[in-house]
Amino acid sequence: ARYEAAPAAPPAPPAPAGPAPDLTAEETARQWEVEEADRIAAEADRIAKGGGGRRRRSRSSTSGVERIATEAGRTAAREIVKAIFGRRRR
Repeated sequence: ARYEAAPAAPPAPPAPAGPAPDLTAEETARQWEVEEADRIAAEADRIAKGGGGRRRRSRSSTSGVERIATEAGRTAAREIVKAIFGRRRR
């Protein structure tokens, strides 16, 4: 059986447009900071629980040793080509 992740909490109701008239600019800024901190904390919790949508590591069809050997072969071929064409220019 496949288990689905629990649905995310419903979005908070939209805040009234603009700051409340009885707040000072400083209080409004502090309120924004608190809301931002809450959003960040909620996102951190989501990431901690569900892996945050990171791509799962899939098994590569080629082994690590094979990849290293292939890369070394490419590097050697590159050096040989450079040597041949480098001589031609002179």
